[in-house]
Amino acid sequence: MPKAYVPLAIMVLYPALAGCGAGETLTDEMMMDGEEPLGTTSQALVRTNRTFVRDSAVLTGDNTPRREHCLVENGQFELDGVAVGADVFRQNTQLLLNDGNTLRGLCTVVGEATAGDANFHMAKQGTTDGGFEARFGSSTPRTGITVSNRWSTTAPLHAIAEPAATLADLTTGTANKVMDFSDRARDTGARGVLYAAAHPFEAGSFNQIQYIHDTLDYESWDTVWALGVKNQSGTVDAAFHITADDISGLSFPQLGAFMAKSAKLPYAASFHGFNKDYDDCKIYELKIGGGVEPAFRRGVGEIVKEYRATPASPSSMNIGYWEDGTCPLDGDDEHNFINRVTKGDRGLQLEQRSDKLSPSPSDPSWRNDVAEATKSVYDCLLDASDDSGSTMSTLYMLSGSTTTYGTTGVACPRWIGDITLSTTASPTVFTMTAGALLDNGCEVGAHAHVDIYKKNTLLDAWERIGGGRVQYEDVDGHCVVNEKGWGGAGQLNEPPWSWRPSSDDLGSGTYRAVVRATRASGAPAKAFFSILNL
Repeated sequence: MPKAYVPLAIMVLYPALAGCGAGETLTDEMMMDGEEPLGTTSQALVRTNRTFVRDSAVLTGDNTPRREHCLVENGQFELDGVAVGADVFRQNTQLLLNDGNTLRGLCTVVGEATAGDANFHMAKQGTTDGGFEARFGSSTPRTGITVSNRWSTTAPLHAIAEPAATLADLTTGTANKVMDFSDRARDTGARGVLYAAAHPFEAGSFNQIQYIHDTLDYESWDTVWALGVKNQSGTVDAAFHITADDISGLSFPQLGAFMAKSAKLPYAASFHGFNKDYDDCKIYELKIGGGVEPAFRRGVGEIVKEYRATPASPSSMNIGYWEDGTCPLDGDDEHNFINRVTKGDRGLQLEQRSDKLSPSPSDPSWRNDVAEATKSVYDCLLDASDDSGSTMSTLYMLSGSTTTYGTTGVACPRWIGDITLSTTASPTVFTMTAGALLDNGCEVGAHAHVDIYKKNTLLDAWERIGGGRVQYEDVDGHCVVNEKGWGGAGQLNEPPWSWRPSSDDLGSGTYRAVVRATRASGAPAKAFFSILNL
């Protein structure tokens, strides 16, 4: 029978179902940004012995087919944000699909079947993602399926993930259930950064969360959220895949708690993997996306390159950080969960090629380097400065006082210099630069990496406005300072990039330079941060 997607503008009332659990009132803390509380008492909803039918496609409201989307039986659908007087399956939330005692997978509710159709509908299997077949093993209609909108009758409404007590529980307690872990409670006001992994079957991404949480220095501003299923075995593939743009804070309340307006963080990063044979993206080892500005994404890529080799000779790995019109893994949609947990929708999404993220034979070094490099970027934004100054002049230099930055007792492995520029600064046309503070201003063979940020006081976050690599080179017998990008096709040299901030990016405010400076001998050098008139 043909299906119908119910337009958002229509409000439909359905009769109440028989009681299926204890009543519960939704709260703002359980809402995704933009969702409205129902303001009504609702119950757990379990529909047993249901039939799933395979369709050619199940479309969203914008006619985008996604294999994990489902239509619920007619009369059991609730429009997102529309208060109704009955307990029904809510649009844009996830459902648990059980076949007897076996958890088969998840699906995202996008609509309902046409009048008189009591079946559930899912799209057919895709070439690179999973639909009906991934969940039910064949293309024939599947009967006897239990559909539920929460993991127990006492769980928050629509919550399908049981909360785990520890991160390790996701590897041992999820053989036949969905669980998630968050240590948001440890945030006592640091308001820092969230590291997240939503797809444990993208082998290696969960390991990066473990590496950050269990191995690296876990700072007071660090929090994590991770989803667990099938004990993180990596064998369930797309049956449990929910597109990042669809992940509901109602279905995963521990994630949803970060989405409440009062709880959003300045920074967040999510770790993902993609198939090495994905034609449109396989040229990249790493595709850096998210709602955060492209300059920030580029800066993360530059730091990853240094971690993958040495500061003197950064890796030649191919990294994309811009929307190239080919690889669609941009992650910049405002509905992407990693954007929704941040102020200003400035999340960072790291898509990693599977042969690098989880190689055979096993070698964790690549994924560990990516995780550590990414964390170092945020540590350098959340740590205190090594040196700071304020000025009313647009001709000013802040000199580093030490070469021991990044040692024990500090989080950032690079030098941090902050300059506060007065509102009465003159002239108004100027730029900024930074680098190694060297004898006579130059030393052939020295090098540095620079990130320049401006503080956005409304978001309480640093926005990257300039930076890149600095090389001190011999040109015709003279030492020359060369501010440069990265050479080689696809290696962060596209689209065109201005190393120094333009006047449009500047003005009064607080600026931060993060610098790793090295002498020709390999020893650390002092760093500087300066304002220059144009």
